[in-house]
Amino acid sequence: MAFFQVHCDESGKLADDYVVFAAAVAEESDWRVISKQWNALLSGAGIHYLHMKEAMPLKGEFRDWKGHESDRDNLLESLAETAIRLVAYHVQSPMSTQAFRRLAQADQERLRDLYYCGFEGLLKVIVAGERAPEYRFNLFCDYSSEYADLTLKLYRRMRMHQIYAHRFPSLTFADDMEFPPLQFADMLAYVRKQEYTRNLENCLPIIRRLSEILAKHGKDDGGHIVWGQGKGPGEARIERDVP
Repeated sequence: MAFFQVHCDESGKLADDYVVFAAAVAEESDWRVISKQWNALLSGAGIHYLHMKEAMPLKGEFRDWKGHESDRDNLLESLAETAIRLVAYHVQSPMSTQAFRRLAQADQERLRDLYYCGFEGLLKVIVAGERAPEYRFNLFCDYSSEYADLTLKLYRRMRMHQIYAHRFPSLTFADDMEFPPLQFADMLAYVRKQEYTRNLENCLPIIRRLSEILAKHGKDDGGHIVWGQGKGPGEARIERDVP
């Protein structure tokens, strides 16, 4: 039986055009290597942690980097290259907020909100396809997220179904400022949201470059969220063609 760690994060709100959930999957031993190298790169740059919402507008940890955007870009590329070499694969579940708003009010209430759909979609992509049924996936999420309580509720709800109970035996919350794998998930979610919102050709050069790095070796299992009509797990499903 093989155990993997899955690190999840989201980017966007209902007020945005898209909300994107992303997760990176690797074995625990590989995450340890990634974390060591990731922290070394940050330390060398005088940075304690990576949040893309700080790195791109040069705020927070990057507030003194104005005029040094090329150095920031080089750091982001190095971080992405470091992680992608050892990550088994990464998944995404982008959702169009306009499509969600077009649903009947009763359907929106039944589906609860985009967060439920996005997190459910991630789990479905992870177990889909030809991955060995003996694989187990331990989930990690940011404890400080406003959605931490919702994550736990949905996790309990989905584990009522045997496939999820077997494949996802644990859920852990961690501080993303101390946990490089969650910082990498933040990068994934941010880049994917930029792609879907702006279209890749209209993104900043660093976003296009990160997209290229993150797509290396066929490690990106993509798709977008659509909604079914059932109750409970099964309401959100993945379609492969990007809208």
